[in-house]
Amino acid sequence: MDFNVLNSLIEPRNQSHIGADNVLLPEVMGALSVDTATAKTFMSSTCKFLTFWIEANFKGLYTDDFPTYLKLCVKNGWVRAADAYLTESYGISDGSFQHTFADKFNINSTAVGSFDEFNTYAAGQTEFVGILRIVSNTGGKHSLICYKADGKLLLSDTSYRGIGVDMNKFISSKNFIYFTTMTV
Repeated sequence: MDFNVLNSLIEPRNQSHIGADNVLLPEVMGALSVDTATAKTFMSSTCKFLTFWIEANFKGLYTDDFPTYLKLCVKNGWVRAADAYLTESYGISDGSFQHTFADKFNINSTAVGSFDEFNTYAAGQTEFVGILRIVSNTGGKHSLICYKADGKLLLSDTSYRGIGVDMNKFISSKNFIYFTTMTV
């Protein structure tokens, strides 16, 4: 796996830092035909929706660009345009893995619901890419890309945590909710 390619999908799509090299803002504005303020509101809660596209695109399971994906999901009612809320399930809820959102794209995926299970999974893999769902510092929920490269567990975040940073600096059993990974 070429993790530079993975990170090239993430780094220019930062939800928090809107600079000249950020492509997420113009992608959202163009796809939804909205103004800057509306696009920023959408972006502030797009982590789950965005990380799904990043993993699927990186693994070659969904190859359309982000604006096309966004338009498709809003048009079909799978994501609300006002706030990026995923109306279809993807993740662990009430103890079982809900994956109707992945089913829309014919993507198979698996999930683990405890930090111990995640560590067991990670220890058995040479390398992998998936999505961690965590409790954020503000008490809300956040999704970010997690991967294993060269024996290290790393994160690349669409928010403030950084690209290719040590997972253990940010994730523990206290903030872990679940981990999903798409199967190729």
